[in-house]
Amino acid sequence: MLFSLKCSTVCSRLYRSFFRFHSVPTHPSANNSTSPLDFKSSVHQSLDFSLEKCSSMRELKVLHARIILQGLVSQNITLGKLISFCSVSQVGDLHYAHLVFDHLPQPNKFMFNCLIRGYSTSPHPINAIFLYVQMMRSGFLPNRFTLPFVLKSCASQLAYWEAFVVHCQAIRLGMLSHVYVHNALINAYAVFGFVQCAYQVFDEMSNRTLVSWNSMIGGYFRNGLCKGAFLLFREMRETGFQPDKFTLVHLLSICSKSCRLDIGKSVHHYVEITGIEFDLILRNALLDIAYSKHGLIRHAREIFDQIPEKNVISWNSMILCYVQDGQCKEALLLFQQMCETTIIPDETTLVSVLSACSQIGDLAMGEKTHGCICRHSIVITVTLLNSLVDMYVKCGALETVLDFFFEFKDKNLVSWNIVIQALALHGHGLDALKLFNMMHTTGIWPDKFTFMGLLSACNHLSTWDDIYLRE
Repeated sequence: MLFSLKCSTVCSRLYRSFFRFHSVPTHPSANNSTSPLDFKSSVHQSLDFSLEKCSSMRELKVLHARIILQGLVSQNITLGKLISFCSVSQVGDLHYAHLVFDHLPQPNKFMFNCLIRGYSTSPHPINAIFLYVQMMRSGFLPNRFTLPFVLKSCASQLAYWEAFVVHCQAIRLGMLSHVYVHNALINAYAVFGFVQCAYQVFDEMSNRTLVSWNSMIGGYFRNGLCKGAFLLFREMRETGFQPDKFTLVHLLSICSKSCRLDIGKSVHHYVEITGIEFDLILRNALLDIAYSKHGLIRHAREIFDQIPEKNVISWNSMILCYVQDGQCKEALLLFQQMCETTIIPDETTLVSVLSACSQIGDLAMGEKTHGCICRHSIVITVTLLNSLVDMYVKCGALETVLDFFFEFKDKNLVSWNIVIQALALHGHGLDALKLFNMMHTTGIWPDKFTFMGLLSACNHLSTWDDIYLRE
């Protein structure tokens, strides 16, 4: 309770600056809901029911056109269903929902909530916070369906001051009795790194759910407090809660970070004894976190072979496991098996495979991997560029390296260092020095590895006088 009072005091001024008023006026239509059965006509009723069964944006746009033609654009309940589908459905269109919303003379709270929820899981969660402010200024008070998604957006944007304001408002509106709001606050504070605040919210909860425990355990782990996470897990078990797959994934993460392989084995044993659903998420976590990162190849391969429908994470974990153990040929064989499936490799896969090619000097497989990148139109990031350059260098394809290197504008210090060292290694000392001058003109500052490459380049020139003359 102490934290609640402090939060209310600290945020009072911020609350006024954020919403620009002391009290929120209630919207006239906030408490005047229309009955769902109050249809203007049989056509209106038919359109309303069709929206509930809608399964694609193409179908929805046809229904929207009919709504406009029938003069039903003022029917908020029907348009609310349209906005809900666009905002929340996996086949929806959030941009379309917002366009419809912006053209409504009087949007209701349900519409605001749908858009806020949609944006909270979108690439632009900041829009959920903007909508929340707009909703408040329109006179609508938030409810238990509003605040969790606003807090989720605050967490993803690291908007901690806004989260404090939302917490303050939840206290004023008496909404801390809702477990969803509590859980969202725990998660947000944990993301911000305010673990003590998260625990105080957790400690004040009278009705904790498994999600509450998972959020707090995950919060401890996210902030590097592995011991606290494990102790909280023991407390959870003592209170009668049984862990689910998300709890176990957190424990496996703790196992990896604290190098406690015994915890990973205990989790695996627990899953086998209790018969908990051993789904893809849990299998991948066990494969990647517990066994792969501890070099237990045999155990990792057993888990991998037991996965009925592997995704790219499964393949990546096992390939990386082989590469880190020095079994590069096995990693490349596994990659070839992956290419025979419908799974498309991602950057993580390709970096691991190129590393394997570099270690054993397999230029043919490296070129095939490069072809795979081009065939699937995979964007070549700086990391992937450096892996490709490093592979070609270590496989002795210096001309290919230079052609490939100069094609790309976005190069970092690592990219330059690899090529400078490659030129020096192959006896092209003067070219290495010229490349250093080019790097210097781009504004990239050298590090110790750059100078090590330059010293190696100078070593391949006959005399120091030769160096000065050639320069």
